[in-house]
Amino acid sequence: MNPHVDPPKSVDDAVRAALQDVLELGSTVRDKATGDMFLELFSYQTGMTRPHQRILGNVARRLDLIGAVGRFVWMLRGDSALPPVAYYVPRAVSYSPDGLNLPGSNYGARIRRPQPGVDQLAGVIERLRQEPLSRQAATVVWNPLDAVRDPFDIPCAFGTLYHCRDDGVIGTTMMRSNKPSVMPVNFFEFSLLAELVAAELGRPLRRYLHYTGVLQVPERELDDAMSASQSSGESFEMDPMPTAPAPLDQAQSLAVFEERIRTCSNDPELKAVMAGAQEKLHPYWYAFCRVLSLQWLLHANEPDQALAEAEELPEYFAVPARETLIKRRAARR
Repeated sequence: MNPHVDPPKSVDDAVRAALQDVLELGSTVRDKATGDMFLELFSYQTGMTRPHQRILGNVARRLDLIGAVGRFVWMLRGDSALPPVAYYVPRAVSYSPDGLNLPGSNYGARIRRPQPGVDQLAGVIERLRQEPLSRQAATVVWNPLDAVRDPFDIPCAFGTLYHCRDDGVIGTTMMRSNKPSVMPVNFFEFSLLAELVAAELGRPLRRYLHYTGVLQVPERELDDAMSASQSSGESFEMDPMPTAPAPLDQAQSLAVFEERIRTCSNDPELKAVMAGAQEKLHPYWYAFCRVLSLQWLLHANEPDQALAEAEELPEYFAVPARETLIKRRAARR
């Protein structure tokens, strides 16, 4: 995308445009070592002018809502441990060298706990409180060791930028590499992170920008990419994140309740945890807990109850949650 042109409106518009661009303009490259072929575009910029339209509705490639919410909450907690995210995203196991941790995909740990006592997200918020026009409000995901360590689970994200402009906040994510098939999850989690910064500042999130050094589609995904590039679907638009109670405190509480939900031993315990979450959390944040509880119900072999619970979610979560449950239930058979 030309940097002087406004980004697409929604995540659906962005993904369709990215697919069409790489399919039409991408160069064919073959890895001599593996024989793998892919299409790629360099220095690709996209984003959303309506950042609340962050839930993909493309009929050929719907967002796995449970996995996306699970990843986002794992990011909020600043965790590197594999089990909490693999519970929601089973394929994460394949990125772990030891079955215990994720050394590169742990964006939250790199942002919120890069070393003891350092929280880059809190630092960004405080910097913008003190100097709203600052150009120094940034978080770093990549670190120097990634350039020299064993190339296993090297982070795709380089970092994020936040600017107070246009009577709001503009959030930018910079990726070293990105696939359109993964872009919907990245848009979801990083635009929510940007809105968390904005809400803490009492400002709206005006735009989300997304830059990748190389946009890539592997040969094995070309047929799916072609189908998704031509498929219809309107993005689901989330409500704006409330500015009170304190968003960062609510996000921290959400991370605490996620662990309690995931480790429940029976249905009465789950109900008690959910009651506590409902009392503690604003309805906006409680809806994330309700999405997370759907995975517990699937693990407890209660798919019908999970589907019934999904119908009670806010509209922007209800449809993608229902479709995710149907797909996951089919995969378990």
